[in-house]
Amino acid sequence: MLPPGYLQALEQHCERRGILLIVDEAQTGLGRTGKLFAFEHHGVVPDILTLSKPLANGLPLSAVVTSAEIDNAGRRNVFLFFTTHTNDPLVATVENKVLDIVLRDDLVTNAKVRGEQLLLGLRYL
Repeated sequence: MLPPGYLQALEQHCERRGILLIVDEAQTGLGRTGKLFAFEHHGVVPDILTLSKPLANGLPLSAVVTSAEIDNAGRRNVFLFFTTHTNDPLVATVENKVLDIVLRDDLVTNAKVRGEQLLLGLRYL
């Protein structure tokens, strides 16, 4: 987890300079921190969010999430990137099932509860 105030300060820094705030949640996305995305703990919404490892349970999948405005600017400027697994229906199906299970089994709340349990145990030690 980032220190309190860090992400807000970074967001302000980016805004002052006209820079996009890009957050990578390869390690923290999909509920691993007790929120669906770790940035939610800080009240900040990034301009671009990248996700990978947790999306398809080990299969090669990543995602870039952004606003329509930023996406359109990228398309106008031909900023496109493709890989071997672009639009792979197998990986997309697995990813949809992963999201279904995360939401169905409320794994976000479970991560929060288990994280608090771990923290209490560590403090006790």
